[in-house]
Amino acid sequence: MTTNEEQYISFLKQKVLKRISIEINENSINNIIKTDLYESHIKDKISSSFQEYYFETLNKEYFLSSKNFFKQFKSRYSLQGIDNEYLDKLENNKTEILQLIRQNSLTKLYINYFNKALIKHGDLKKEKDLGSFFAKLVHHFLPNEYCALDNPIKDYFGLSKESFFIAFFIISEEYKKWAIENKQLLNTIRENFRQLDQNKILDFNLLTDHKLLDLIFWSKANRNKKVNTKNPSQPTSIKLHDAIIQILVDENRAMSTKEIAEKLNFNKLYTKRDKSEITDFQIHGRTKKYPNLFNRDGSIVALVNLK
Repeated sequence: MTTNEEQYISFLKQKVLKRISIEINENSINNIIKTDLYESHIKDKISSSFQEYYFETLNKEYFLSSKNFFKQFKSRYSLQGIDNEYLDKLENNKTEILQLIRQNSLTKLYINYFNKALIKHGDLKKEKDLGSFFAKLVHHFLPNEYCALDNPIKDYFGLSKESFFIAFFIISEEYKKWAIENKQLLNTIRENFRQLDQNKILDFNLLTDHKLLDLIFWSKANRNKKVNTKNPSQPTSIKLHDAIIQILVDENRAMSTKEIAEKLNFNKLYTKRDKSEITDFQIHGRTKKYPNLFNRDGSIVALVNLK
């Protein structure tokens, strides 16, 4: 890898790590436990049903050897646009697939089975990148090392234009790095979440750091997706300071209040009720109100380092 490539990958990693650090901190854990974990994955019946399947089959090789494992896996993970012929191919190669996962030969696994997979499309076959399928399968058998990445989380971390394969490794690595640096905080979240799971839907002995972070950011990403896909003529429900955070994370630099206002007026991430333009004075006022989130130097706004 050249110096330029290394610098770019480092930039993407910093972007992801910064977003995690901003989103998960002492001030946000109560809301994370209530909204991102309990309401999204325990109270929600669809998610809670999936969690039961997840922990029942997690990293258990005999489930992989069972009949129609991949058809069930595809169904439970809600993986779309994959025909039975392709699933049969995976079934017929389960031994090699598991071996590649156990050997951590993930590039070979991805190229051989998930990159440019030939999928039926009507009477024809078309090439399709099955990065999400790949990520979820790898996570299922290496849950301590890799995340079960999907597109909403990938987009939430500002990696929408990056390849799924690269984003998978970047987010997995930054999950691990953040978890190591924030063990006490993560354990607090885990224990409080355990207490709310009165019906024991989750197996907390098997709940890895990667899985816990996936649960949190799946909830955040899908709520954010709903906000961004609303009719742009309607005011959004995202709060102004959250929109400012997203702008600063995406830009990965300090910005002036004027720059932030211009960005928000352009991308409509936050819309005022009266539909008038956001002013730099509003950015000034909101960022001054949250000194725990923003550093100020004159008109320049930067994110507080929340490590």
